[in-house]
Amino acid sequence: MSTTLLMVGFQTDYFKSGKMPLKGTKRAAKKAEELLAWFREQNLPVVHVQQINQEEKASALQADSKGAAFHKALAPAEGEKVVQKHYPNSFQETDLAAYLKSKKTSSLVVAGTMTHLDIDVTVKAAKELGYDCTLISDACVTKKLTLEGKKVKADDVQLAYLAALQTTYAQVISSGKFLKKQAKEAKKQLKEVEAENKQQAKEAKKQIKEAEAENRQQEKKAEEPKAVKKPRPSRAKTAQKPAAAKTTQEKPAQEKPVQEKPTEEILVQEKPAQEKPVQEKEEPAVKA
Repeated sequence: MSTTLLMVGFQTDYFKSGKMPLKGTKRAAKKAEELLAWFREQNLPVVHVQQINQEEKASALQADSKGAAFHKALAPAEGEKVVQKHYPNSFQETDLAAYLKSKKTSSLVVAGTMTHLDIDVTVKAAKELGYDCTLISDACVTKKLTLEGKKVKADDVQLAYLAALQTTYAQVISSGKFLKKQAKEAKKQLKEVEAENKQQAKEAKKQIKEAEAENRQQEKKAEEPKAVKKPRPSRAKTAQKPAAAKTTQEKPAQEKPVQEKPTEEILVQEKPAQEKPVQEKEEPAVKA
């Protein structure tokens, strides 16, 4: 949610050369300029409300008149919203509420003219619509009033209305205090962001160290089997070893046929012993 600056009725007729000059308008405009500059620097929404009197015999702020134009120092910049109103209430029969909703506005900072009328009813309407309002006391102006022949000074009117609004409808604060508060909050937010960035950098550094340590551990584990541990032979390999030994021992047995040659010679020499029966047959013939 964001904050929007609501600039109400900073129009030429309310200044010294206009048809309805108010007390202190020039001074209030200077304070409003500072607010406007700050909101523009922060790229926050700004709305300029322009009062247009539709009556033909209106004494001031007539349509298309110079007096109805915005003061030069506070004229809308390109892209800034302009709302034309015909009643003191800036929300009455205007698209102001719809625009604020489109900008997701949750709070308003209000400055302008006139404190006892336009500012008063606009702030009350904003509060009833659910907006948190901050009213810049020295960026608002009004005029003297008369009741039953008694004159009420502009300063007294200003003070009375600001005091009444402060109780229920708005936080009333000077432009200097408002800007100082914003600067303090901005500084605080900057410190919080820096602290958060510092913490994130610290955590990232820690994660990098942990990752490096884990990589070193994995590299060490990968090198251990090669340098220190030898794989134990499996049972299958262990069982095959005796068979290999037997095969080695049986080699001499395969060479025996070569060593048995003398045995064959003996057998060859014994063949004449088998011819004895032949010789025995010849002896009886001689005796005859």
